[in-house]
Amino acid sequence: MDNITQGEFERSLQDVRLAYRLLAVYQRRLLDTVDFIFKQFGTSEGKWYGHFGNTATNAKSISLKSWSWDWLSMYYSQFKSLKQQIGVDEYYLQIIHMADSGYFDAAKTSKINKTDVDQFAPEEISESKLFFTFSKNTNDAPLHFILKDKVNSLPSKVLVIEGDWAAIAYPMKDFYDKNSTLKVIDELKDKFSTAFEIVIPRETL
Repeated sequence: MDNITQGEFERSLQDVRLAYRLLAVYQRRLLDTVDFIFKQFGTSEGKWYGHFGNTATNAKSISLKSWSWDWLSMYYSQFKSLKQQIGVDEYYLQIIHMADSGYFDAAKTSKINKTDVDQFAPEEISESKLFFTFSKNTNDAPLHFILKDKVNSLPSKVLVIEGDWAAIAYPMKDFYDKNSTLKVIDELKDKFSTAFEIVIPRETL
């Protein structure tokens, strides 16, 4: 452990308490936003996955030498909707949450260690993002398909289409209130509807 004075450690503990409280508020806001988006698409949440480490859960065998990221599993995570039947096909909306692009931004130009946050791009030039994917007749993990090798290069608000997949990213700052979120949802529905030549339900659950 680092050599610091007791006073410095006590001040850092105040920062830790503030950080946890801020995370609790932010993650509640994130969950409510994801739930709202799913409902506006006429669907609901199905499964969730953490992607920045080996996610720790209750009653799971652990090693206390594991990454600290294993205990911060919503940092980079995936929300999968239940299937939607539209015509003869099944569709799936998935939302990838990236709380901080700092690791991915730095990894564009050099090989860095996920556990060394000092190697990440500075937080003031990093972004918080939501990636949206819409797929036909497949609900596989988008990070293994359309978003593979794209999470650190996909420009915001640019739709990418590959086979039965479509994907687009938006900065989290675009979801600051209900009206701004509804604006993004309308854009998503228009883009995905056009890409798959369908009409996505607009009613809420």
